[in-house]
Amino acid sequence: MVILNRQPKVTLVLIGNKFEDIAGLPSRAKSSLQALPIKFDGYSVEVAKKILMERIERAFQLGVVEEKHIDWLAEAVSKVGDIRVCFNILLTAGLLAECEGKTKLEQEHFLNATKTIQHTI
Repeated sequence: MVILNRQPKVTLVLIGNKFEDIAGLPSRAKSSLQALPIKFDGYSVEVAKKILMERIERAFQLGVVEEKHIDWLAEAVSKVGDIRVCFNILLTAGLLAECEGKTKLEQEHFLNATKTIQHTI
């Protein structure tokens, strides 16, 4: 890291989900990095819903995911703080529904998907 940090015209960017990851580095590493933390706020429910709808339009046929489920996922994003978790829930719910031969995602698919991926959150 020290070598990269002292090269002309080289900027080292570290991205993490938890500030504690940087805080946990040894003091020599933090000193060499001269870290400048930048905190990005999570998505609002409205922005999360828009992003989810765009993904759903690309990944599912029209009408497979109901609006109430999109709203539920958008609320979850604002609580969890990571939209990728909801992408994973969507994927898992879709696979569960497909295994059952269903043509629409139901609330039970989302609940079961959440339980299935819980260990990854």
